[in-house]
Amino acid sequence: MNLQELPDAGLITLLQGDDPATRARAIPLLGERKATAAVQPLIEAMEDESLRPAVAEALARMKAGATPGLIRLLKSPNPRHRKHAASILGEFRSAAVIKLLIPLLGDLSRDVHTAAFMALGKIGEGALGDLRGRHGDPDGEHHRERADQPEVLQQEHGRDADARPDPRAPGEGE
Repeated sequence: MNLQELPDAGLITLLQGDDPATRARAIPLLGERKATAAVQPLIEAMEDESLRPAVAEALARMKAGATPGLIRLLKSPNPRHRKHAASILGEFRSAAVIKLLIPLLGDLSRDVHTAAFMALGKIGEGALGDLRGRHGDPDGEHHRERADQPEVLQQEHGRDADARPDPRAPGEGE
């Protein structure tokens, strides 16, 4: 089957199908065509780890066209959508999304706040000033002051400051 002859809707249907090889072939074509209708299905395809690099590349090709959809996904109730959207926005390496990623650093899902942190790291120096100004704590003094006071951390976070959270706890690994 010649996928190049299919309309975007046909490629999206194949992307959502069960055949891994066909899904993998549809992804770059959607990126080349800048098929913004495919943003949500592409994000969902990232659940398949083997497709993630191709999906990220396809969305990066769409950059401006994909950005509004990715921004909407940052507010999704599904933590996987937020995580993948943050990761892809980081691949764009655009300072324009810094203010959108910073709130995700406080997300309840460890995967989401880690993805936001990594995305900001990819954006680089442009994100640094915004991070310093986060929550009116320009130098992170609040956290450094408490690093030597486990009892304060325990009160603030409701657990033993040295204890690691249970990775199976709800909301942590989503």
